[in-house]
Amino acid sequence: MKTVYSSSLFMCFMTISPLFVQITKAQENIVLNNSNNMSFLERLESEHNILLSKNTKKWMKRWKNVDLDDLSTFQFKELSGTTSVNLKIHKIDPTDPKGTKSYGTFLGLNDSGNPNTEIAYFQLAAILGVDHLYRPALRYYLGAKAQSEFKKLLLSAEFSGKMRNLNKEFLLKEIAKNKPLEGALKAKKDESSIEFESAVMTARFSKKLILNNKYPFLKALSANEAQPRKGEKNTILKDYIGDEFELSKEFSNQLILDVIFGQYDRFSGGNVVISKDEAGVRIDS
Repeated sequence: MKTVYSSSLFMCFMTISPLFVQITKAQENIVLNNSNNMSFLERLESEHNILLSKNTKKWMKRWKNVDLDDLSTFQFKELSGTTSVNLKIHKIDPTDPKGTKSYGTFLGLNDSGNPNTEIAYFQLAAILGVDHLYRPALRYYLGAKAQSEFKKLLLSAEFSGKMRNLNKEFLLKEIAKNKPLEGALKAKKDESSIEFESAVMTARFSKKLILNNKYPFLKALSANEAQPRKGEKNTILKDYIGDEFELSKEFSNQLILDVIFGQYDRFSGGNVVISKDEAGVRIDS
């Protein structure tokens, strides 16, 4: 499989990797609280003139100084995840018909998910200028009150899967330590996001990846195929029509970051997503 813009993205990665290390090391001495959780992204903008996507800026504004221990503002109604166990966040909003609005998800460390990987994915994507491909993720330490709500949901939850039950028990043990629960806030999926399972013709968890050549932008990623065409419209699903070149580039970039971070379950189900906005259709995560 060839990659579109892979060499330029790789060279960009090699160029900015010292920056990534420099900023990450500066965060190692941060006290276990949320006062500096936005510093990485803010420094990218203010000190390194890196332009962040519209969606990234929206979630930065939303999460600025957020305190999930304020139960007069936030509610925790449900858990999410397939094998992992995550905490869905809702902010009370009287103007919304449901009374609350989604505020993303808190991801705690468990055997099926690593919040540090989610954060690193997004931060590297931001440095490389492809943060629009990833839902924003931010380090967050869950306080005592929010943990208490998380615990109530965990104790009342009945899971059928072995792995999910193991992750449930692990999180309960972490909460019992009576200290800030380290994890990440992750933005909710875009309203237009839908799963794109037909991108591959591969059984779940298969070690062999076969892209679906029905889609020209995927076919173009094969080594013996021509480069994707700029300005050529590809129909992915009904009402989801995007530029062949841009879609190939986005999917290619996503695969490169998967290799860098050892993402082995991109095609295990639910992890290939497309969305759309005024700029067009894009590969999402």
